[in-house]
Amino acid sequence: MEKRVLFILCILSITPLISSATIDTKQSYSQGETIIAKISGNFYDSILESNLFFYRDGYIKIPMSYDVGKVGGDYYLKASLVGKSSGNYTIKIKNARYYENGLITSNEIAKNFTITQELAPFSVNPGFLTANKNFIISIQNLKDYSLDIQSSSPSGISTSQISLSAGQTNSFAFDISGLTESIISAMTLSSSGLSYLIPLQITVVPKPTNNTNNNTNGTNPPSPEQFYCGDGDINVAGETCDVNDFGPISGCSSYGFNSGSISCNAPGTTEECKIDLSNCYTASTVECTIATESTACFQGQICYQNKCTTPNPEPEDIPCGNSIINPGELCDLNNWGGITGCVNWGFDNGTLSCSNLCVFNTSKCFNNIVQNNPSNNTGVITCSFFKSCPSNYTCDDGICVPKPECAYKKDCQPGYDCINDKCIFIGQSCSKNSDCNSSLMECKNDFCSLKVGNECTEDENCAYGYECASGFCIGEAECASNFDCTREFWECVNNQCYPPEEIIECTSNSNCTSSERCVKRTCIEKGDECKYDRNCRADEECDNGECVEKDDLPQRNSTRTCPEINGTRCLSDQYCNGTSVSLGGSACCLARCSKEPSGGGSKIVGWLLIGFLFIILVFFYIKYKRTRRMPPNLAKIGGGGF
Repeated sequence: MEKRVLFILCILSITPLISSATIDTKQSYSQGETIIAKISGNFYDSILESNLFFYRDGYIKIPMSYDVGKVGGDYYLKASLVGKSSGNYTIKIKNARYYENGLITSNEIAKNFTITQELAPFSVNPGFLTANKNFIISIQNLKDYSLDIQSSSPSGISTSQISLSAGQTNSFAFDISGLTESIISAMTLSSSGLSYLIPLQITVVPKPTNNTNNNTNGTNPPSPEQFYCGDGDINVAGETCDVNDFGPISGCSSYGFNSGSISCNAPGTTEECKIDLSNCYTASTVECTIATESTACFQGQICYQNKCTTPNPEPEDIPCGNSIINPGELCDLNNWGGITGCVNWGFDNGTLSCSNLCVFNTSKCFNNIVQNNPSNNTGVITCSFFKSCPSNYTCDDGICVPKPECAYKKDCQPGYDCINDKCIFIGQSCSKNSDCNSSLMECKNDFCSLKVGNECTEDENCAYGYECASGFCIGEAECASNFDCTREFWECVNNQCYPPEEIIECTSNSNCTSSERCVKRTCIEKGDECKYDRNCRADEECDNGECVEKDDLPQRNSTRTCPEINGTRCLSDQYCNGTSVSLGGSACCLARCSKEPSGGGSKIVGWLLIGFLFIILVFFYIKYKRTRRMPPNLAKIGGGGF
C-alpha cells in the first residue's frame, strides 16, 4: 500500500512539470487561407481576443480579423489571411497566465508561420463553433473559377450541395435535426487540395414532452417558436441580414457602390447577422478590394477605400531627426511646433531641449528662487491674524508662502490648464485637427490637446523598454550615436543598435534614389529582386540580384540576418530565454529576450515546492520502514530448549 502511495505521489509531482502552452498551427499557409489553430495548455485565465497579437517580420504589429473561443475544454483560434501578402508572420499570446513547470507564469507564447505566394482556393467563417440549433458557415471562393466544396460532417448533421461561382461568398446552412445526443466533434470542408477541420460542440436540447397539467385538455400548451441568427429570417433585434435574407437591401448599390457583392456574417462571429460590405466597390475608380489586395497592390501597400496606399509607419520606423514633426513625435531638432520654452511646462526659467527620441527634455528647466524681505533673521516672513502677508503671498500656519498661480483651469489663459497649482500649456489654438502639428494631437475646444490612443492600455502591451502613456507606447532610446553601441562595427539607426548586415536603409520609396525601390528596409535597383537574403522568401537566398532556392539552410545561416530566421538581438540588459545561434559575430536569440531578473522570487517558489514534495516522500518512507513486519527469527524459536 505504501509503495503505491509513493508511486502516486511521484506521478503527481512530475505532472505539473511537463505543463506548457503552445499554439498549434501549420508551418505555412496560402494567401487568403483561414487559420484554425488549437491553443494547448493548462490556462489559469481565460484567453480573450485582447490577449492575441499578430506581427509581420517578427516586430511589425498588423491588424487581423480573428476570433478565439472554447470548444469542449480546448481553446481555438480562427484568423483570416484574406488580403495578407506572402512573408513571415507571428502569433503571440500576451498577459495570459498558465501553468509551466509547476508554477503559474504569464510568459509570452509565440508561434511563427509563413504565408506563401500561392492563393488558397477558399476561406471559411467561423473556424469553430458551439451551437444548440441549426447553424451556417460562410464560404468565400478566392479563385477565378467555380468551386464545389465537399463536406464531411458527424452523423446526424446534413447540408445541401455547396457550390460557388468565381469570387462568390455565400452562407450555407447545416441541419442538426438528425442528432439524438450532444456531441463534441469536428467536420471537414475540402476543395482543390485544401481541407479545413472545423471543431464543433453541438448541444441537443430535449424536446418538451406532453404531460398532464392544470390545462383542460390535459396537455402543456405548445412552446412559442424560438428565433435566432441563422434561421434564415430577419427576426431578431439587431439583425440586418440572416443567411440569404437581406430585407430591403438589394446589393452593393444600396450603399452607393456600383460593383461587388454583399454577404451576411455567419452566426457566432463578432458581427453575426450583419451585412458585410468588404467586397463592394465602385468600378470606375477601384484599384483593389480586400480580397484582391495581395495581387493588386505593390509589396508593402494595403488596400484602403479601394486604393493601394502605404500604411502609416510603425513607431520603430518613425524618422526622428529630420526636422519634421512626424506621427509619434512632439518635436524634431529645432522644430517645436507651438512650444516656446520651459514656460510651457510650468517653469519660469531654464533651457528646454528636444531629445533624440523627439520628445521634450525639461531636466534643465527650473523656477527662480523668490528673494523676500524677511521680517526676522531666519529669512522667513511671518504672519498672524494682526499681521498680513504681501499681496502676492498668503498666510499658511504663521508663514507667508507664495500664492499658487491657479486653483482652477479658469484661472489660466486659453490653451493652459491648472496642474499642481501651475498654469501649464496644453495646446496651441486650432479650428480643425490638421492645425495641430502631430498625429498624437487633436483639436478640442479650439485648442490642440493630446489624443487618447488605442495602441496600449498598460505597459505590458508595449515592447520591452517602452511604457504606455495616453494610449501610446513611448520608449527610451538604446543609442543616440554609433559611440553608444558597445559591439564593434554596430551602428545606431533610429535610436537602436544594429549589426552591419541589418542596417535599415529605407522605410519607403522616398528614401531611395529614382532608380531604386524600398523592399524590406533595403533600397533595391528596380530591375533586381533583391540585395540581401532578407529581401527573398524564407526558403530562398539572394544571388546577383535574383532570389534563388536555397541549397542547404543550416550551412547558409552565416550569410543570413537575425530577423530572417525569426530571431531577435537581445539588448545589453537582456538574456536569451532559449536557443540562440551566432550570426555576424553576435548572438541571435530564437526564443524570447527576457530582462535580467532583479530577484529570484519565482525560483524560490519552485525550490520551496520541490522541498515540500521531498519532505512528504521522506515522511512516507519512514512510516513504511517502521510499520513493515520483520520476518520471524527461526533460530530463537527452534533453539529455546538447548
